[in-house]
Amino acid sequence: MNRPVSRLVVATLAASAAFAHAQQMEPAAQDATQGKRVLITYHNLTAGQAFSPGVFFSHNTAAPPLFTEGQPVPFALQRLAEEGNTGPLATKTTKVSGGAFFYTTLAPSLQPGATRSVRLTVTQEHPLVTGAFMLAHTNDGFTGIQSVDAYSLTEPMEIDLFAYDAGSENNNELGDYLIAMEGTARDPENGVVRRHEGLRGDADAPGFWKFDPALPVAHLTITPER
Repeated sequence: MNRPVSRLVVATLAASAAFAHAQQMEPAAQDATQGKRVLITYHNLTAGQAFSPGVFFSHNTAAPPLFTEGQPVPFALQRLAEEGNTGPLATKTTKVSGGAFFYTTLAPSLQPGATRSVRLTVTQEHPLVTGAFMLAHTNDGFTGIQSVDAYSLTEPMEIDLFAYDAGSENNNELGDYLIAMEGTARDPENGVVRRHEGLRGDADAPGFWKFDPALPVAHLTITPER
């Protein structure tokens, strides 16, 4: 099924809108001094997989899980995993939702071998950090962290991140279905979240996009600043 507007255009516009919204939702009505700032540094370990813009947010245990292996992917993560579209997830985590979320920030896209950092505020009431970004050269691959207690950190925590398959789109690796090739079509899978099996390289996806699914695709460090 072809969409009338390119998914790449939609994702770009949504990400821009989400960034403006997320900036407005940085703790203004909520006093940020009651929390701690943490520096999140993430490094792309792959040779050919770019990462889309991502979303990181602080929350408490009342927030629903970003994903559960063996279960269908939630809508907001589906849009990120298929399109690199940060809009739904950024909007979901900046809305007042029974006090489950506190602070949301967008993370820049990342080329293979590169490193970026973002800052996030956590509090005693919202100590957990979750975040994700798309493996941009896949149909619906993503990676990230989920419910890491950053408030209690007194020294840097290092985490290896592995690739997951959202299970929402078949991994056909055809140009018409790959956002990285400006594909505008979807090939629904109706599956569940699972570890990614990597790229086959037998269709339109270039061979240099391949990655070893048994190895981490990213390395992330959370450093408490105060």
